Amino acid sequence: MSSVEPTNYSSNLISERYLCVEWACSSGLITELSKAHPLLRINRMTVRQYLDRAIGYLVQEGVPLRDIWGLADLVVPAAFQKITEAALAQSPASAHCIALVLITTAREWLAADFNHLEQLEVLAKRLPSVGLDRRRTGRVVAH
Repeated sequence: MSSVEPTNYSSNLISERYLCVEWACSSGLITELSKAHPLLRINRMTVRQYLDRAIGYLVQEGVPLRDIWGLADLVVPAAFQKITEAALAQSPASAHCIALVLITTAREWLAADFNHLEQLEVLAKRLPSVGLDRRRTGRVVAH
């Protein structure tokens, strides 16, 4: 029997992602998050997509999928940096969106401590800025 890299998410990760998104939606957190979101809209589906992209970017950066057991694995500062740098290759707005969703997840869902959150926020502040007119024009203006 050959050793084959699993292609499925762990059941814990997929369950936690589902529960987190549903809780964020029912608690009104997604509505609050949308006020700070650099893109045009955010909802239950886009939050789920950002979490899935974060997982994908982390795997793309060389972390085996079998080593990602839960959302906490996405907000370890080294993982967060890998994810946001990979997202930055897409666009500054994509990187900011993923950073915002991950920091919110760390703060609200995982109840990360102040020092942990501060490390994530420092990493997020290093990302290139996104123009505020994105909401009106639909275009990203990098500064």
